[in-house]
Amino acid sequence: MSTEILTITDLTRMSGNRVCIAGYTPDGACVRPELPYGFFTEPWLIQDSKGIVRPFAKVEFKLDRHIPDPPHTEDWVALPAKPRVCGHVPPADRMRFLHATASPDVESIFRSLNPSRVGTLGRRWRRSRLARNHQGTRLGHHPRGDAGWRLGVSPGLH
Repeated sequence: MSTEILTITDLTRMSGNRVCIAGYTPDGACVRPELPYGFFTEPWLIQDSKGIVRPFAKVEFKLDRHIPDPPHTEDWVALPAKPRVCGHVPPADRMRFLHATASPDVESIFRSLNPSRVGTLGRRWRRSRLARNHQGTRLGHHPRGDAGWRLGVSPGLH
């Protein structure tokens, strides 16, 4: 077991109040923590009526074991605990962080997979893996109901 600080890059609302969380360790490894039983839920993201687990938050997780299941090679079992936020990526450093964690292009994200399955996997891919192109990495801010914000890729934003 290891304790890791993940910089949160992805929050995805699943069915009901389930959420999928992903982020990067300080050494650049992508991690998607999963509970040994059950799921992370929206109330887990909130303390004192405030959303504390959000993009660019640095959150401590106790990771028990790696459970890769391609294409989700980033999956780890995390021990259940209240979230502990250890800081945030400052606004001035966010684009640098996103560029550092972006894939060079969309093709490289799926390169190791069977090419005949890329179309299907691409539609199901839930990670908001940013990919650089000739115009650069794009970041958008999308209001969505009670969630208040959503991070994603938006054409036209540089």
